Amino acid sequence: MTAPATALLTFRIGPVHTFIAQARRVADLWTGSEVLSRLIEEAIRVLLAEPGCQMVFPFIAPPAAGQEPELPAGLPNRFVARVPTVRGEEIARRMRTAVEARWNALVRAAVEVIEGYGFTIATDIWSEPPSSEQPRQPDHVLEIAWSLVEERGDYAAASLDGARRFAASRRFRPFATIEERGEKCAVCGERTALPDGIRQTVRDAWVRAEELSKKSRSGDRAFFRLDQTRLCLVCATKRLYPKVADCPDAWFSDFRHFEPRENETDENFHYFALLKVDGDRLGKVLSRGPEEVRDERVEELHRDVSSALARFADALRSGTPNLNLIPLGGYAPAGKAPQLIYAGGDDVLVVCDPRDALPLALRLRASYEKELVPLRDLLVGAGAEEAFTVSGAVLFAHTKHPAGLLFNDLENLLKRKAKQEMGRNALAMRLDKRGGVPVEVAFAWDDIVDFTDLVGLLSDGELSSKLTYHLREDEDVVAAAFTQDKQRWEDWLADRIGRGGTREAVARRMAALMVPIFLSGRSQALRIARFLATEVRERPAVVPPAGTAVEAAL
Repeated sequence: MTAPATALLTFRIGPVHTFIAQARRVADLWTGSEVLSRLIEEAIRVLLAEPGCQMVFPFIAPPAAGQEPELPAGLPNRFVARVPTVRGEEIARRMRTAVEARWNALVRAAVEVIEGYGFTIATDIWSEPPSSEQPRQPDHVLEIAWSLVEERGDYAAASLDGARRFAASRRFRPFATIEERGEKCAVCGERTALPDGIRQTVRDAWVRAEELSKKSRSGDRAFFRLDQTRLCLVCATKRLYPKVADCPDAWFSDFRHFEPRENETDENFHYFALLKVDGDRLGKVLSRGPEEVRDERVEELHRDVSSALARFADALRSGTPNLNLIPLGGYAPAGKAPQLIYAGGDDVLVVCDPRDALPLALRLRASYEKELVPLRDLLVGAGAEEAFTVSGAVLFAHTKHPAGLLFNDLENLLKRKAKQEMGRNALAMRLDKRGGVPVEVAFAWDDIVDFTDLVGLLSDGELSSKLTYHLREDEDVVAAAFTQDKQRWEDWLADRIGRGGTREAVARRMAALMVPIFLSGRSQALRIARFLATEVRERPAVVPPAGTAVEAAL
């Protein structure tokens, strides 16, 4: 009997960036990522329950007969599976139905909580059962797409064709005209705020809900804080997700928890760091044809990459929101324990004390390359030696900034500075101080080690803010004369630093570390170095007052 023809099914749930970035707190960032991962999980369960179906990327071993599949945490929003060709469309539609059902169940559970606090939600925002004439607010959120390519015994060709077809389909997405009236959500700024968009009604409802939650013993007070509410139904569903999905351990600290501050009134120390690392050119690696993979083992390459990414991400999880530091060399943080917002394959987001950001970035890069770089042996031809690098971005920001805006800034910094400007395999940094112009710079990873050495030398206050400014100001004058003469740059820098009373040996060492910065026109990096060395220097640990530093993952 001839085996049934198979096809590669690519399935995706979006929009990822928008869904995650519509956030006010660090916990909201986690929730956006977690919800999408759970929805993808729902689709995969449907797929693996179908005869003749198997996951290809990410690779997931098929369950034993009668057993539930063991799905990894942090699933990507897009996957590729092998399915019987004749049933491919049917399976895709069943997955979409399951995803939409799971999303509606989360919304319905959130509605029950909200209505329990006195809200009467307008029917054009939510109705049960749904009306065919009036789409509900949550019905506009998810974008589900798939493509199907017959395999015909050639996995490599089908994989390439599937990637091209899926990319093409994403360029012609349907657009629905949506009317959102009245007062808008304080988080997304797009959708009508509960319960009905009428300003006074919205305010009265949320004030009443806060008062009722204070009296409740259910622990809901954190969900209905007036200064963090006025939400649409979509953002309210995400905010209430830990409650409705029963995630008792999903507690995240707010940004203030990571301040290296000395006291509550010290404005100089209300800063923290967001750190993101992201694999470089993985799509290009996975798009290699048989002639670019050793022994034409394309499917084996995809499976090995998937397994390596899973090991990298899984090792960072500790069972709590805290980042697992053991695979990172047992790093001892200078501040409060860093927290892992999400880790999905090659994509990692961490919130931490500013002093821990660069050491953690270097360790995350080393951990990533430890898992992925050995797979270069499976590649042949051009670009093999440059495969499986990783780029990163660090944003030093004030705790007053909304999480969603910071997430957008961090994404932009990573793509624009580390990947485009530096050509990848680099780390970008941005210091966004209140009342000042943001400072941005990017370095190759190897140069980050020298930069951290410079920060260490500056920690004794050897470089004043005034001298930092004057060095940058004089740079344009001397650059024309010194050009790329390293020795002249070093002598000039050592002389200027030494005039402030710095010991000659220290001044000379500092000058040597600064020369590459000036030669590459990145003297603005001195502002970040001084910020890390003196403005957030090591201080005694302080436990924030109760109720101010810890929040539920809302």
